[in-house]
This record gives sequence, C-alpha cells and structure tokens, in this order.
Amino acid sequence: MLRKLFRLVFAICLGLAGSCEHKPQTSFLREEAEVLLCTPPNTLTPDDNAFLDDLQHRMFEYFWNEIFPETGIAIDHTENRIGKVAATGFELAAVCIGVQRGWIDYEQGYERSLRILKVFDDDPSDPQDPVVDGQYGLFWHFIDGHTGKMKPLDCVALCDSADLIAGVLVAGEFFHGTEIETLARRIVNRVQWDQFVSRNPDGSPGLLSFGWVPPRVSESYPDVDGLLPFNMSGFADNSLLIYALALGSAAHPIPQSVWEQYVDSYTLDEYAGYECVMVGQLFCRQVPQSFIRFSRKRDRKIDYFLDTVNALLADRAFNMKENGYPPELWGLTDCFGKDSYTHAAPPGPIMNDGAVGATAFMGALPHVPQLSMDAMRYAQNQFGDRMWGAYGFTSAVNARSNYVNQLYVGIELGPAILLIENYRSGLIWDLFSRSETMKNFVQRARMSGVVDDFELPPEAVPYAHWEAKGGTLSITADQPQHGRKCLSIAPETDRIALIGQLASNDLLDFDFGHYVSFWTRDLEPLECAIFLDGKFIPLQEDNRVQGERWLHLSYRLPPHAAGAKLCGVQLVVRPTGARPALDNVTCEANPLVPFQAAIDRFSAETGRLGGAVLLHWALTNAGGASVDRYLVQAASVEKPEHIEVREFGPAVQPGADEERLILLEPGQSYNVTITPYDAQGHIGPTSPSIAATAAQGVLTRVAYDFENGSFDGWKASDKHLLLSVVPTDRGPALCVDFTKQDGWAHLAVPLDPQMAALHRFITLRIKGRVKLLGKLWSTDMLQQDLQAVESDDQWTEVRFDTWLATDIISGRDEAHKLLLFVNPGEWSGNGRFYIDDVSYAH
Repeated sequence: MLRKLFRLVFAICLGLAGSCEHKPQTSFLREEAEVLLCTPPNTLTPDDNAFLDDLQHRMFEYFWNEIFPETGIAIDHTENRIGKVAATGFELAAVCIGVQRGWIDYEQGYERSLRILKVFDDDPSDPQDPVVDGQYGLFWHFIDGHTGKMKPLDCVALCDSADLIAGVLVAGEFFHGTEIETLARRIVNRVQWDQFVSRNPDGSPGLLSFGWVPPRVSESYPDVDGLLPFNMSGFADNSLLIYALALGSAAHPIPQSVWEQYVDSYTLDEYAGYECVMVGQLFCRQVPQSFIRFSRKRDRKIDYFLDTVNALLADRAFNMKENGYPPELWGLTDCFGKDSYTHAAPPGPIMNDGAVGATAFMGALPHVPQLSMDAMRYAQNQFGDRMWGAYGFTSAVNARSNYVNQLYVGIELGPAILLIENYRSGLIWDLFSRSETMKNFVQRARMSGVVDDFELPPEAVPYAHWEAKGGTLSITADQPQHGRKCLSIAPETDRIALIGQLASNDLLDFDFGHYVSFWTRDLEPLECAIFLDGKFIPLQEDNRVQGERWLHLSYRLPPHAAGAKLCGVQLVVRPTGARPALDNVTCEANPLVPFQAAIDRFSAETGRLGGAVLLHWALTNAGGASVDRYLVQAASVEKPEHIEVREFGPAVQPGADEERLILLEPGQSYNVTITPYDAQGHIGPTSPSIAATAAQGVLTRVAYDFENGSFDGWKASDKHLLLSVVPTDRGPALCVDFTKQDGWAHLAVPLDPQMAALHRFITLRIKGRVKLLGKLWSTDMLQQDLQAVESDDQWTEVRFDTWLATDIISGRDEAHKLLLFVNPGEWSGNGRFYIDDVSYAH
C-alpha cells in the first residue's frame, strides 16, 4: 500500500519520466497533488491486541482493587500494604485507561479520581479535611493509606511525588471541565519546585535535590534538616520526569540554568554498538516516558526516544552475552529478585545477578514493539502460572537460579500499563501533551522536533519511510552531519525528488513547529514541500547556512500548520558532488542564523606533566547561541602534515574563560587552533594559530605502587580501618584491615587533578573478599558516586570510570580524591584486603 501511495504521489509531483530533462523550467511540484497520510501508529495483529487486552485489564484490576477505600490511595505492593504516593499517580492514569476501554464506566472513574484528588488537595476552609503530608506541594515517599499521614521511613520524595503529579495532570485533562480539572490544576500549581533546587559552591542554583526532611524525623536521614545533600543528575531514578515537570511548571518553575546543568550531567557511552546515557536501570527511562511522549524530541544532547531504544537493545545484548539468556528474555531494572532489587546493564554501572523485571520488557512496547511482544509471549509460555496471574506478570524472574518472584508491585505495573496503552492508542501521551506543563517544558528545554535523523535501529518503528524518484537510497555511516547515520543517495538523473512519509506524530503541536530544516551534502536544493494533514503544501526557502561539508536549509511553515499533522516532506535536489546525502531533518522554533561567535583570549602554556599543554580561551559574541563543542587542531611544527585533533564540550558559559589540558608528543612544538561549533553543527570562525610546546618528560600514569613503603596522603574515615604496607606475592602492597562499625567507612585516596582530567579511568589491583564503592571528590559540596567493584582471593584489576561523575566537569572542577567505601551500607563485619598499582588510564 505504501509503495502505491508513493507511486501516486510521484506521478502527480514529477510527471512522466524524462519530462524534466526536456523542460527544466517546469516545476517538479504541483499544487493539486493527492493526499499522503501518516503511516499507522502501530502494527499489532488481532492476536496481539487480544493478548494485550487481557494483560492490561489484569493490570488495571490491581489499581482498581489494591487501594485504601477511604482515600483511594494505592498500596505499595501485595506484601507491603502501605500507602504509596507514586503508585497512586499511576492509578489515576490507569483509571483513565479503564474508562476508555470500558472496564469501568465514566461515573466510576470520576468518583475514584475525585476521591484521590481531594485527599491530595488541602482545603483551607475545612480543618478536618484529611490531606496527605508533604512540604512545598510534594509528598512523603510512604504514607498511611487510611489517613494520608506520613510514614517517616524516607523523605518528602521528588521521585514518588513526580509520578503522582503526572497522574494528576493526566486525570485533569481526561476529566476536562469538571471539579477534577479544578483540583488537578490547584495541586499541580501548588508545587514549589524551585524550593528543591540545591546550591552550587558559588551560591548559584544547582541541581534538584532528591528530597526534603525536617530535623530528627526521618528514619533514613535523622541528622538532615531540609534538602537532602545529594542531587538528581544523569537520568538517576525518574529524574527526567521530575525535571520536565519542574521546568514546565506554570507557577513555580526551576531556573533554566538548572535544566541546562541537568542536561550537562548526561554522559554517553555505548555497549554492543548502542550509544545511550550511562544509566542501566530501565525504569529510569520508562517511568518518564510512560507519561511523556518523547518520540521525535531532541535537545542539544540527545534524542530521548532513540536513547531509550538503544538502552533496551544494549540491555538485551548484555543479557544474551553475560546471562546466556535467549533473545526473548531481557530487561534489567529495579524489581524484586531473590536477593536483590536494583539491576542494571551497561553502558553504565553493571548490577546483574540474572534477575529480569517484567515491567521492563512490557514497557518496551512503544520503542521495540516486536521484541517486547516476543518477550511477553515467551515469559507467559516459559514460566506459566509462576509468573502470570490475577494482575498479569509478577515482578521478576531469574532463569539462572530458576526463581520467580510472586509480588505485584504498583510502581512496576503502572509504567507497563501506561506504555502499552501509549503504543496502542497514545491516550496517556495525548492527555499529558495537552497540559500547559508539557507545552512549557518543550519550549523552555529548547527542543527540536525530529522529522528523521536516520538513527533509529531496525527494531524500532522508523520515524519515516523514504523513497526517491531519480535515485537509489540507503542509510549509511558515510560521515553523517549528526549522529552516526545519514541517508545516502545514488543519483540516476540530474534531478531527484526525495519523499519521506512520516509515522503518526505530534511535531506541529509544540513550539518547534515553525520551521522545517534539512542538512544536505553534495546536493543543490531546488524545491521543498510538506504534506499537511495529507495535503500538499509548497514551501519557500527561508535561509541557508554552511556547516562543515554540509549545507543547512530552513523553510518556514505556514501559520495554519499549528496543530495539524505533518504526514510527509518532499525535497527536490540536484546532485553536485560525489557523495550526495540527506541528514538531520527537523522542525525548529526559530529561524536559521549563522554562528557568529569568536574565539578570544586564546593562549597556551607548557604543562607540568610529560606531553601536556594547557589551553585557555573564551567564546565571545555568541549572541545567545548554544555552543556544542570545540575542535582543537595541533599541527606539528616539524611535520605540518601531522595534526592532532581533540574535541571538548563547553565547561562554562560563553564569555567565561575555558581551560583544557591536552596531551601531545613530549618536547614537540605545535601550531594550535580552536574552532567552535554550535548545537546545530554550524561552524564558527576558527581562531588564529598560536604556538605551543608540550612538556618534556615521560608521563607516568602510576599514582601509587607502594614500592617505597609509603602511602602518604591516604586517610581512613575512622580508626577501625587500619592501613599498612606489607610484602605480598606481587611485591609491596597496601594492606587494609577493617572492622565495620560505620556503614559508610571509607578510604580517601589523593589524586592529581591534572592526571584525573587527562584520563577517563582510575585503575587498581585488589586482592581479598571485599566490595568497594568509588566516589569522585572535588569539594564537600561536589562529589559523585562512580561504581561498585568486587574482588576475591585472587588479584583482580578493577577500574573506576570518572565519566560517571557527570557533575564534575573537567576544566571547571578539579577531582582531588577518590573515596573508596568498604562494603558500603554494611554496619558490621570484618576482613582484610590488599591494594596495589593505583594508576590513571584512558
């Protein structure tokens, strides 16, 4: 059917083959073109829909039954019948699904939702009105489900409260024009997100804290008064949802700078060829995306939908390789394993004992639909009634130990039922997207709308289907403008029409729906058009800006495009070079402007380490543009053809002084330039060349080998950690005898800040049965966990990845210490272990 549609469009738009060669003045495009509609939102079969009907209905029954009747508050899970704020947020959304699918009638859904919202809304005119305990409009992690009073186990938690607030937003939109909408707006606008912002060492707004406690109340944080002293960064927990709600708030939004710091905290890495943010628990992505349609939304750092697809595929590859699981069994996330709760796959810290969470493979349906369906069918068939029951799939399965957990958990079933519904109908995404919060978030986060960037793996639903008249298309890795792939074109005529038919989308519902832009290489654009609600609309070029090898074009969309469906794009081009390609087709909020920023105050000095050069510069006249990266090129004076290339992201705002340390050939002289690139890939003017000489000497990467019997600067946090240098089968090594009386007893290892800045990893050899949690320390206010490592009775080389400390930015902050927590969280026990060869490594 799709090919028939394209043939019809091509016939209308292009005329008979060869006519353009004889009449080049005749436009390829015709205003009376036929309709080109969006492709269907899903590809489910009748059997798939029947299975999902049954599964979702079972999950809905959990939220309908497992509640406190007086308040409607949902329980935590089937063996912990305590009130759970987060589960109640999912309950509100599940009620909307139940009404929409006919499992309950409208009046039943309305009554349940109203009961819940009334207990979360404080009516000042009624002092007897029961209300859930909280602070600044957010709520305690656990509560008494009968009364709403806090259970002082944890804190006023942003993570749980965000799930509740998102559910309130959805309910308000579903029951539009009713008392529920009024209450929802009041609850949402009462949240003072700005009160949960921490402070940077200089007093400026920092990241959001995990929560708040009053003094001597919380059992977990008895000594804390106010904000918890650790912050949300890098996709931790459901922080993406928290920041979206906080940035989008109509009443008390966080500053823009807080969001930008959060985006800066993302660290990208890859596993099995899949690049994504280094957070392995899948719920960190799936909970936010159960409410927010992140498909086609990209900021200066990532495409959020693509990131989740890649994380799911990395997880699946890891389970197949490390756990030996079949392709249908995967999904590491927080769930109730036999002896564990947190499970995570690379990239990022690995936490794996074989436990797989059902919520993960169920919730993957919108991102990798066939793999998700295969996993659900496999789990039902393979584990049967052990894992499938009254409320659908239970929490977890471990095929390595033949263990199946029997719990049903509100915060696991919630994301799953929402994400399944979103793939089937888009209901929750549509409701959330209507909210003022979502509109504000997309605008303030400066998102772009992705028409197609050709990055999605084949397991995902493609953003668009492309065909060409006058050429052959292929997705390749031929030096793309953005990301890893582009659409390469093999010309067959001197004019080519490229048409992309889009899957169902919301591209024109947000602030970025004012312009459509294309990047082309070795192509001269001739004409452009879109299909708006299926109808053919020609566009006029607004501007073009040259990038590195690529040309950026922008076309203004007509005013009536707002709120319509963008079903297709068409670009007519003429090949002009040997490698024609298209890439990075997006919708944008603002017109295209050149990047005029300049490198200023550029200087270089010889570093103190072998081969080191220290560079200083500032970026001026940026005009508000977002700097994405700096390209440093160092050409050898002796061999000018030998050019060393380095890339850095910005560490400071434009106008402030940047500082970067680079390694070159010791003692050699270089001519160095810096070129800035903005977030879109436009090139700023390259700096004048300056002379630089790399430091003499060989760079020694070993920090401590204990050969001289010294461990100067190492400090133990208490007297129950005893340090000494002793002979071992490897030579002298540091011996640590410990008796645990403090759950967070640790060693502080001094680091050379310049060496830490130059190297990604800190490695060491360990012998002895111990678990060490690494933390990178810059100041008392700026320190961040790395990963946990373990050893046995054999010498084991372990490494700590400093890139995991995403809050500590080289060039802005210096890493002074590596903290090693011995058997973290354990308050008793004793033992001995050895450390040797502490080194820096790439």
